[in-house]
Amino acid sequence: MFLYRSAQPRHPCRSATLILLSLGMLACRDRGSASAAAAILPGECDVPLSSWLIAGPFPLDTGALRLDKQDLGDPALLYPRSGDSVPGYAPMTWRHVDADSLGRVDLYSVLPQPNLDNRAVYAITYVRSPDARTVRLAVESDDDVVLWLNGRRVHRHETARELRTATDTITVTLAAGANRLLYRVVNRGGGFGLGGRLLFAS
Repeated sequence: MFLYRSAQPRHPCRSATLILLSLGMLACRDRGSASAAAAILPGECDVPLSSWLIAGPFPLDTGALRLDKQDLGDPALLYPRSGDSVPGYAPMTWRHVDADSLGRVDLYSVLPQPNLDNRAVYAITYVRSPDARTVRLAVESDDDVVLWLNGRRVHRHETARELRTATDTITVTLAAGANRLLYRVVNRGGGFGLGGRLLFAS
């Protein structure tokens, strides 16, 4: 099965207890009904990203950087752990949240603010792979989303949509060892959330 476990990865993650999704212990489940927009190929595993660290909300830039503003600095330098403070935004901290069984997080259910219109949130999860491999990633967001894998931007989608109504399926390459998957999700109004599932050959 997929396991989250505490670990102390070598390499720039420093000596911190991090949440890691292990790709080494695997049991595939038939999740073909998880999303009509993310077709699952024959023989493919579909595993939700079920544990995240969340930081936010952040006010939106009203100009050209509405989606691309880097509130937390260079994504390549982010290695947070649960409880870490967010520099420049005290008393905000990175907080651990669990996704639902389909890998989705309703941000209204985990953030205390009653109104999250025109706000951005960052979410990071750590994925450990036993070797370098190519996988598909099913990305859900409400609304716009930018993704970085190990500090490199791999996806950007400007869209007004609800969680559960559409999925962006992209192909990414995981490195051997710990990988950092970072979302920046922008809410235009109404619902606010994110989701992710790994799709790969069994």
